[in-house]
Formats: sequence, structure tokens, C-alpha cells
Amino acid sequence: MKELIQDIRNTSVSLKIMALAYALLIAFGTASGLINLIINQAIIWGAIPGLFLWAIKNGGISNLPKDHYVYFVLILFFIFCYPLVIDNGRFMWTFRKMIMSLMMLIIVLQLIKTETAASNVLFLSIFIGTLILCIMSYAEIGTTEVYISDEGYMKEVTKIGEGNTINTNALSIIAGNGILATLYLIYAYPKLKWVFVSFTFFFIVIIVACGSKSGFINMAMSFALWYLLVHTANSKLIGLNLIILALLVYLLFTYFTTLLEGTYLLERFNRVDSLNQYYENDSRGKLFQKGLELFLEYPILGVGLGQFSGYIDAAYTHNDLAEILSNGGIIGTFLYFSFLIIIYRRTITSHQALEQAGLKTYQAKFMKMLFWVLMVRGISTPLFFSFDEMFMLGIISAYSYVYLKPVITNKNNKPTSLIQTVSV
Repeated sequence: MKELIQDIRNTSVSLKIMALAYALLIAFGTASGLINLIINQAIIWGAIPGLFLWAIKNGGISNLPKDHYVYFVLILFFIFCYPLVIDNGRFMWTFRKMIMSLMMLIIVLQLIKTETAASNVLFLSIFIGTLILCIMSYAEIGTTEVYISDEGYMKEVTKIGEGNTINTNALSIIAGNGILATLYLIYAYPKLKWVFVSFTFFFIVIIVACGSKSGFINMAMSFALWYLLVHTANSKLIGLNLIILALLVYLLFTYFTTLLEGTYLLERFNRVDSLNQYYENDSRGKLFQKGLELFLEYPILGVGLGQFSGYIDAAYTHNDLAEILSNGGIIGTFLYFSFLIIIYRRTITSHQALEQAGLKTYQAKFMKMLFWVLMVRGISTPLFFSFDEMFMLGIISAYSYVYLKPVITNKNNKPTSLIQTVSV
């Protein structure tokens, strides 16, 4: 506990503001309700732009990683495609999220460049925000309702107190983020290991209680990837183990739903499936198919940022690949996956550098694992306009960029120190 408190005390005011703002954004900015809306807007229009200006003033945009530049070009590309946009309000909604994501990438980079405990404190903010939201939601999870909204989208919401609701699938994904944070914090603060393990089980209960299929599978794959990529010594067996674990997850989920026969959770599964059949445009298969059809119709530039909803009665494709293909065509997809590949390539190089230096590699392995967790999540949730996923991707990018390349200085050509800025 002393180490955790010491890390918080020794951090700068900027890092404290970022950690507090992000925890509040998770805890109160995700759900509906007036108070939640005020907190959400205060953070989006106040805290994040303010910290962005601080990052610029303190050199946050000098010597940026290549992936930051690629993401900036991606934003310019979508501005260039503005003439293709259908005026349905989704462009500005999605574009604002992309701008906020770019700001957070630069803020997180600057924080991790200047604060040795920045990664620990940022994961702690994810944990605290998730914990607050899950505690508020826990007693009300059984009040889930499914309905068709005025805009024509299928909604599943859970009540949180009087007049407040949150999308149930979103709650399960956020609880999954809480699990990822605890898996990191267990090793960052080993003396508090069993405290974080206990909260891990609490987040598991939330995910199971939500009855979200994608949330359950994401959780299972997170644990599988964490075990394989962080604890498996023989990397040659990882591919085979992933295939075996994927089959086990599928079988476990099938058995899991069989056990729930006649319960509230299975009733919810069946109710959502029956609604999908009634309102067939909202089924995941249909959305993915429509995304690919739009890509084939507009292969070069796509239909424009956030414009999927102009062609079908659904907000988005629920799939990262179909979303970027339909939104940005070949050009946008090339830029977006270049952004991801640059980040992952650097995590590999950084991990190898730490191993050569004979230093602890848990955090480096964790960043690689977290990258793949986000990729798996992209099967059901588009990443590039999601605050939560982009925030974690920002930590991965900044951590691998800033700390992990050794400097060879002694006569035996062995690495003896770490530099604070690398270009890989």
C-alpha cells in the first residue's frame, strides 16, 4: 500500500488530473443522466483539451512516434473525404472521438516520458473508475431492458440509480477493462496482489451477470492471452495453444449457456436473439456483411467517417475491419492498420531489448498481450473511435516508445542503461 500511495504522491499535477479525469469519465461519463452528462462534457471539453495544451507546451508533439503521425494523417484523410458525408450527425460524433483519441495519445506519451510511475497510475485510474461504475451497477444488473430506440437501433440498458442507465454490453466491456487493469496492478504492486485478485473476481461476476456474449468471450480470451503471452516460456507453442484455448473458450461458453437454462441470463440471451431475428438489420452478421458491401461499392475512399448508419438502420458495424473498410476504403484501411502495425512492431523490439538487458519483462509482455486483447475485442467493437480502447492503446504506444531501448556503453558490448526516448 505504501508503494501505491508513494507513486500517487510523487506524480505531477498533470498526471493526477489525467488519472482523476479518466476515472471519472469511466465511472460517470458512460451512463445517461444529467450529472453524468455534465461530468462527461466537463472532461471532454475541459480536462482533455487543457492537458493537451499542457503536453504541447512541454514538448509533447516534438519527436512523436511514427504511429501518432499516421493517426493524424488518418484524421486529415477523413476531413478530405467530407464531401462524401451524408448529413446524419454521425460524422461529427465520430470525428470528435477521433480528435479526442489523438489528444489522449499525445497526453499519455508526454506523461509517460516525464513520469516513471505513469503507467501504474494510469492503470490505477482505469481500475478505480471501473470499480465505481460496477459498484453502482451491481444491484441493478437484473433490471436489463431490451427495446428498439426512436432512431431504430436495438438498445439494451441497465439501470444505475434513479433515471440513469448504461448499455449492458458496454458495462461488460468496461468490466473487462477493469480485469486488464488488475492483471497489470497485481505485478506493479505485489504486496496488494490478493486485493486486486479479489476485485478481479468481482469484475468477472459483473460480466457474467450482464449476460453479454461478447463480454464473456472477451473476458475468456483476455485471460487466455494473458496466460500465453505473459507466462508461456516457449513462444513456439503460443500459436498452437491459442487454437486449443479458442476451442476451449467456445466449448466452455456452450456449456455455460446450457447450465443457465431457465435462468434470467439465458432468457436475456434468447430475448436478444429473437429481437435480432425480428429486427434483422441489427444482427452482427448482417452488419458485417453490409460493411463489406459498402466497401466493395466505394473501395477507394469508403463512404466517409461514421456514415455506415446512413445506409442501414444501425449505428456501426460492430467490427473493426468492416468499420474501417466501409468508412475509409483502401486508403483509410491502409493508414489505420499502419498505425497498429507500427505500435506492435515497437512492442516486440522493446521486449527484446529488455530481455537482452537482463531486466524484468513483465510490463513489456503485458503491453504485447494488451495489444492482442484489443485486436480480439475489435471483432465486436470498432476501436478507432472508442475512448477506452484508444486510451489503452496510447499507454501501449507510449510505454514501448519511451523507456525500453537499452544503450550499449561498456567494453563487453552489454547493455548497461536505458534511455528515455527511442525511435524504432
